[in-house]
Amino acid sequence: MLRITRNGYELQLAPDSGVEIEWVSWLFADDDVGKAFTYPITFPLSPNNIIFLEHRHKVQRLYEELEVSVQLYNFFFSSCFLSYKIDGNKATGYLKLDESLVNKNLRNKTLQDIFTQQIPLGKTADEVKSKLLQLCNAMPSNEPMVFAPIHNEAFLEEDFEPEARGFVRQPYVNYYGKWMLETTGSFFVDGNYSVRFPLPGFPSVNADMWGYHLVPFPYLAWVMEKIFEWLGISVQSTWLADDEIRRRVIYNNVALESVLDRPYSGMIVTIANHLPRMKVIDFLRAIRKHFCLQIDVSSKNLQVTIESFVGINNTGDTIDVSTWATADDIVLDPPKNRGYTIKFAGDDLIDKEIKRLETATIGDGDKSITDEVATVAMGKRVRINAGGKDVLGTWLVPVSKQPGNFQGLRYAGADGFFDGTELKEDFAIRLMTYRGWQKDANGELYPMLSSSRYDFNQAIIGTLADDPRDLKSVYEVFQKPFYTFLANTRNAQLKLLLPVAEFMRLSLSKKLGIRGRDRVLSRFFIEKLVAKLPGRNGWIEAKLYAYPTLPGAIGPNTSGVNAIVWLRMEFMLHTDDSLIDVYVRAYTSQDQSKKQAVAGLTIFYEKTTYDAMGVGREELTATMDGTELLIEANWLNYIEAQNEQEPPTQITMALLPSPDYFVVPT
Repeated sequence: MLRITRNGYELQLAPDSGVEIEWVSWLFADDDVGKAFTYPITFPLSPNNIIFLEHRHKVQRLYEELEVSVQLYNFFFSSCFLSYKIDGNKATGYLKLDESLVNKNLRNKTLQDIFTQQIPLGKTADEVKSKLLQLCNAMPSNEPMVFAPIHNEAFLEEDFEPEARGFVRQPYVNYYGKWMLETTGSFFVDGNYSVRFPLPGFPSVNADMWGYHLVPFPYLAWVMEKIFEWLGISVQSTWLADDEIRRRVIYNNVALESVLDRPYSGMIVTIANHLPRMKVIDFLRAIRKHFCLQIDVSSKNLQVTIESFVGINNTGDTIDVSTWATADDIVLDPPKNRGYTIKFAGDDLIDKEIKRLETATIGDGDKSITDEVATVAMGKRVRINAGGKDVLGTWLVPVSKQPGNFQGLRYAGADGFFDGTELKEDFAIRLMTYRGWQKDANGELYPMLSSSRYDFNQAIIGTLADDPRDLKSVYEVFQKPFYTFLANTRNAQLKLLLPVAEFMRLSLSKKLGIRGRDRVLSRFFIEKLVAKLPGRNGWIEAKLYAYPTLPGAIGPNTSGVNAIVWLRMEFMLHTDDSLIDVYVRAYTSQDQSKKQAVAGLTIFYEKTTYDAMGVGREELTATMDGTELLIEANWLNYIEAQNEQEPPTQITMALLPSPDYFVVPT
């Protein structure tokens, strides 16, 4: 028996009325949050049904889909929406199930519409510094956001002319270091500081110092949980609970207003300003595609289940429906295509001069898939003191070249001045990972954002990278197994006849198991389920369109000629002069006991020049074949000064990190 109710009224259906329901898994579709709907049901415009429709059969009344409850044989089945078409003295209705609860409420909502949180950081520079450290030390995603350094020389245009005194230009966002005579590190925050001189007899002076841009990076997991919390839906997800996922943050380029300009209200983070300007549905779709997720919404218990394809595939959790399989043979179609080409998103403003992987091919590469979620490449950069001049060391940080957006009248003359409406410099979805406190070249700790799994010294500090070139990147761990599966599996069609209670157990986020005549349990991913309700005598007919799993667990493939290679830069001094030949040599391990041949490996290195003009950097690349590469012959790394007033010129050379190789520490 099928019952449709709302507000104490039940829709009167014709005797033996039923509906045909279709669910489509979002894992295998690119629609909103999946699809779940029914084929049409017809009902008369009786007095009871007119009240049920709230007299919306009349021309004068506005049309509105109605939220209803559906029951099957006294089981609560679903809360959903009823759409309808009026035709004379009868109506045709459609039930929009489960995911429509999300689609309807989020249809035109942007991230800015639902994220209204405003989070105070403090009213003074010291309060803000303390809060930023607290956020860095918190468990990832337990707080809304985190702050950590990014190198971005293009954040503020060079010709910006500050009107207020005390402006300090520096190439970092969220700079972290030692302030003046401090012995411990802290974030550099705009403020009025007492500048103490190290020599006795010199007085201290107070001065405003500003130009230290602060940009919060919201946690991805926190954002996703808040989206469903806004909908009144709880989240069940082993994927979202994973530490690597909870460390993911969302890149943006919107700086906070200076605390100097907010003496009463203090510095406040408006979360909406730091999220991409896009619809929530589009955001969820992009994240789903990036991590190859199944997002399964149940209006029965107001819960969403979020699991990755790899997580579902590699677990033994299976719903065995062998008892309910009909005698019909399973139909197996040939694969729909023979491969995929994955296109990775990128932006020259951020990725300029940084090598990135643009495409990856699986199988024959017939079908094109665009991954809309990008990342920010890493680079070794020099650390500077509070005045922006003296070099303190080198660290590994994300490197961007995208102009920023600035709040507050202090930056009213900047190209990226943001008045709270339209951003001058928009940003797309990019993810990075907060790696906690890591050491720079001098062993000093700093809060590290990263797109890789390695620290400054190439020690592994994570298990999942955002850079698709990495051997354990999101592409290798999540995308490649999924599209490899699709390129090799076949579509199966099978029929079930289930009791209502067993039908209610079916889940799109779990595998389905059926034992064949050979008694071997075959497992399937459900692509689409079509069922006739209410069925006969409490039994429901269901037809499944499903993909059989492939043998073995699917994971990242680390094979290949350049799969594991350690590089070392070696300097060979000439015996008869001061010239040097610079080689890069490849080894199979960090102990350099055995050489490793490579093919077409792109290496990255830098030259740093220290002279009377300051510090200059140049990034270079070279292609390596075989076990060694001479990258510079007869190199001179020291040049005497032309007069006593000038210092000599010193030049250093070093390998830069890349996901394509490890660097032997020197």
